[in-house]
Amino acid sequence: MHEIKFRAWDGRKICGVKNIEFAEEGVCVTKDDGYFGYLGSDIELLQYTGLKDKHGQEIYRGHIFDCSYVNPMTGEKVLKLYEVVFRKGSFMAKHKDSPYGDTLLHFINKTGKVVGCIYENLELLKGE
Repeated sequence: MHEIKFRAWDGRKICGVKNIEFAEEGVCVTKDDGYFGYLGSDIELLQYTGLKDKHGQEIYRGHIFDCSYVNPMTGEKVLKLYEVVFRKGSFMAKHKDSPYGDTLLHFINKTGKVVGCIYENLELLKGE
């Protein structure tokens, strides 16, 4: 069983989550800095996957994951960027152009590295 942790995107930056409370108004998220907002309107939650990349960095939903490699036949770099998503009960690595579908994140987490997140670095996925 992995540790259950969250981070939050408040529309400006990613920050830690101090408390999640189910209130009559909705799901209230208190950030590390003491300010709060409501899930869906002000804040987006990013859940910890329980996995780390090859450098030991924690991987969260919404991260952009780089599994690029050098093709041994041609010597050219093959760019492989994935978005970390939660789908069908598992954390998956979603590649926008893959004809094979998503990859289970735990199959590739030790070969790649976190290079950004979709909230702050979406251009990384578009530039692929």
